[in-house]
Amino acid sequence: MSEFGSFSWRMRNYGTLRSLKYLYWDVFLPSMGVMSDKHVPGDAEDARRKISTISGLSRNSVVEIEDGVRDFLIVCQSQLEQSNSNLKLGVAGRNGPVGRLTCIGAILKSYRPEAYVETGTQYGVSAEFAYQFVAQEKIDTKVISIDVKESDVTPLNSGYRSLLLESPYGPALSHRLAELRSEYSNIVFAHDSDHTFEHMHWELREVGRKLKPRAVICDDVHQHKAFKNFCKSSRQEPTFLRFGNEPAFGLVSFCDPDGT
Repeated sequence: MSEFGSFSWRMRNYGTLRSLKYLYWDVFLPSMGVMSDKHVPGDAEDARRKISTISGLSRNSVVEIEDGVRDFLIVCQSQLEQSNSNLKLGVAGRNGPVGRLTCIGAILKSYRPEAYVETGTQYGVSAEFAYQFVAQEKIDTKVISIDVKESDVTPLNSGYRSLLLESPYGPALSHRLAELRSEYSNIVFAHDSDHTFEHMHWELREVGRKLKPRAVICDDVHQHKAFKNFCKSSRQEPTFLRFGNEPAFGLVSFCDPDGT
């Protein structure tokens, strides 16, 4: 079996055209210095203000969610260590994704969607946070994670719905997104899977067409312009956010906070 993420793996799961685009956008252009990192300032207070503005929540409400996130990530780290997971920096604990989870919590509290759908579950940190958060807030939101079998390491799952894609993963994801849209109409989506330009660009376009989400939260938007291009094609203004030294994440809303 070819190595996860290798070119042969991409050919089998994404097809020839997408694989060639990957070589161009993520191998050739970076080697020429074209796909340089986008600078996103690490101003946490500015990020809190923007989250408050887009969600319609007060700054105090956003800070309250943030405090809960920090407590959650400490507990997560302990649980993951007990499960003997080989943790990398930034997954949980004090160095975890405080800003992104705070944003997810604020959008869920404000938009109260029928479903929260995310890709790239890995350990299950963000999906578990969303699941616990909506339960705590008494929001009737179904939390659904989508990943591939090679990444089936989710020790954190107290009840969210986990969907594992079958190979080839590209067509399987498209099919799953269409199925979920037939089940739910008010959806918030979070991207945290393959962060290459080619895949992020493709996945966000598929999500826009198949899932028609009310809001999209996207991790690692500082690496290239895939998220910005998605927002531009959707005629929406992207919001770039960063809490200190954390990876930058993006937020775009397609409706008012009341869901209309």
